[in-house]
Amino acid sequence: MKHIRFTRNSGPYSPGDVAGFAPEVAEVYIQRGTAEVAFPAPAPAKEQAPPVPEVDAAGGDTAPVPDESQAAPAEAPATEAADTPASAEPDQPAADADPAPAPAKARGRR
Repeated sequence: MKHIRFTRNSGPYSPGDVAGFAPEVAEVYIQRGTAEVAFPAPAPAKEQAPPVPEVDAAGGDTAPVPDESQAAPAEAPATEAADTPASAEPDQPAADADPAPAPAKARGRR
């Protein structure tokens, strides 16, 4: 797609309008003098080589090696069973829990 800026009236386009067209169509407007290129073509992207790891004088990699003795201990995941008493059954509400409120009456016309 090629974006052009109109310099003269052309159909529904007024001077200053920017529109995108297929390159062949845009060239027709440019050749007629009705439009000019709105945005220059982007520069081709340069391919970058992957980074080369640094090597010390002995030929070894200089990247630091993590010391396993200093690693933080992993914490045990929390479970729901630890939060609930062993005597409570999942299907039965707790004895001290409030009963469910009664449903509200429907309001409005009948």
